[in-house]
Amino acid sequence: MGYVFRLKRSRGWLARMAWNPLLLWVVALAMGAALGIGSIGASAGQDSVVAKVGSHEITEQELDKLVKPRMASVENEIYEIKRQAIVSIADDYVIQQAAHRENLSEAEYLKKTLGDKLTPVSEQQARAYYNAHQADIGQPFDKVKAALARYLERKQIQERREELLESLRQQAGFTMLLKPPRAEIATDGFPTLGAKDAPVTIVEFTDFQCPFCRRAEPTIKELRDKYGDKMRLVHRDFPLPFHRQAFKAAVAAHCAGDQGRFWQYHDALFADQSKLGVDEFKAVAKELNLDMPKFQSCLDKDEHADQIKKDIAAGEALGVDGTPAFFINGLSLVGAQPPEKFETLINTELAQTKGASAPSQAQTNGKN
Repeated sequence: MGYVFRLKRSRGWLARMAWNPLLLWVVALAMGAALGIGSIGASAGQDSVVAKVGSHEITEQELDKLVKPRMASVENEIYEIKRQAIVSIADDYVIQQAAHRENLSEAEYLKKTLGDKLTPVSEQQARAYYNAHQADIGQPFDKVKAALARYLERKQIQERREELLESLRQQAGFTMLLKPPRAEIATDGFPTLGAKDAPVTIVEFTDFQCPFCRRAEPTIKELRDKYGDKMRLVHRDFPLPFHRQAFKAAVAAHCAGDQGRFWQYHDALFADQSKLGVDEFKAVAKELNLDMPKFQSCLDKDEHADQIKKDIAAGEALGVDGTPAFFINGLSLVGAQPPEKFETLINTELAQTKGASAPSQAQTNGKN
């Protein structure tokens, strides 16, 4: 089976951008920022009027409430677009140089290095992939096995190519100098695990009813075991509006936190997301031997609702629109990513601090 490899990836990237209105909008914003034009509030005060509807005035401050969260998201989009473009240009270059060293065309070099034949995907391999992702696929194996085989073949091509490119980049001494945007996020006074002075702080915006948040839990625990006092975890709430029990679950967790059991309650909620409701929240509190009258009063009165709403607003201002959303020393990482994604960022941050050690401290900020 033969395959044609795309050589000019940078040109392909530009072609895709031309048909993507969001990317064009983002790049336009980036160019405007670079030229010093079109920036919100650049020349006007925070209370200035930017529009009128009859006698009603729309102010700069009102506009910022809607625009700033989107701008934070756009900043991350701009960085990712630039990063992908840089890698694409670098990949073109290292392939050209490798082909030149062997006196081959780029197509000849890729065919020689990667081959034009694939190892056939067996039904057993397709079945193994299906078993591992059955919940996401949601269809009987017999209906999807042919599509799975084709997908795994394409994945095989991509993996071979990426391994080659990674090797060529390393040989050429590729270094990414573009710096990602780094957000400033409050961490004091929130449920925290790890040393207060740890060189790496991970802030997680999470939802107790979100299946992807639950999927991320083993990864976070693995990272805490691996990095110990070099890593601090800070919990921020971001219950999604379509998860009907998520907000109340967050209230319940903080009510448990009032009695020093936030993280135990946190773990119990994620252990079984099928048991989310007021009766179940109280049952968990009872299992943790909490002061039940105190817990029930806190839960019934939604005593921590205002703080949870502030967390939601803080997340929105940072561009968070789904969960889980992580910020590693202010660097955004979205979704239930594999440990390797976290480790790449964490190791880079640790290298920048030259392995600065942190004092041993299991809990900080008065939250348990």
